[in-house]
Amino acid sequence: MAKISKDQAKEEVNKWLNSKGYDEDEREGYEAVIEGLEAQFVKGKLRLEDNGDIIQTLKFPICEVESGDIIHAEIAYKPRVKVKELNRRQDQLKVKDADSKTRVGIYASSNVKDAFMDRMDPMDYRVATYIGIFLVV
Repeated sequence: MAKISKDQAKEEVNKWLNSKGYDEDEREGYEAVIEGLEAQFVKGKLRLEDNGDIIQTLKFPICEVESGDIIHAEIAYKPRVKVKELNRRQDQLKVKDADSKTRVGIYASSNVKDAFMDRMDPMDYRVATYIGIFLVV
């Protein structure tokens, strides 16, 4: 888990948002979320891959229930999710509010099965929501 400077974190977040097509004016109102992303990059909890994926290093890895073996210590979130996939997930998760919509983005973009995502610790889930918000707005 490599920590980076605040300036580097800001660059990484801007690079990710730019690659997703978010103009400066489209980021208005999301300053707290952007700062949250930057803080997680500084702490080394998030990193941006060359392919655009954001990798989250979990504070509390997702483990097998019976054995306790680690199943996922990291989660990769792809930068883009098709509307078809978001709609399919919305139907599965019975989305009713903004929090559920964010969860749809998190689940649809991750490399982890839903059953394992449901085991994510709330502290790790909070970090994931920073990513998920920009996948559904």
